[in-house]
Amino acid sequence: MTAGTRRISWGLFVAHALGGIVLAFIIFGLLVVSECIYDDGSLKMQACQVAKRRDILLFLLLFGSLFAAAIWAQVRDLRWGKGLAISSGIAAFVLLRLGDVLFF
Repeated sequence: MTAGTRRISWGLFVAHALGGIVLAFIIFGLLVVSECIYDDGSLKMQACQVAKRRDILLFLLLFGSLFAAAIWAQVRDLRWGKGLAISSGIAAFVLLRLGDVLFF
């Protein structure tokens, strides 16, 4: 091994990744279980159900892209890969809520 190179620590990354997946699973469960206030078959309830499905899909897409970026960072031996792996679920949720505030 030459001086100035680092060995990629996959064990620590896997631990961070599993923690991130557990956090994302908990947040995903909360998104799935959340109920719409209107439960009478009205247009408001249908709009709420559509928004709920949109949120679930966007959360999965955001989490997947952030987690893929964490894997890419780990392969490239970048220091922030482990941090992104553990915080990708929380970051996806924050981005989802930020998108709701700004765009929807």
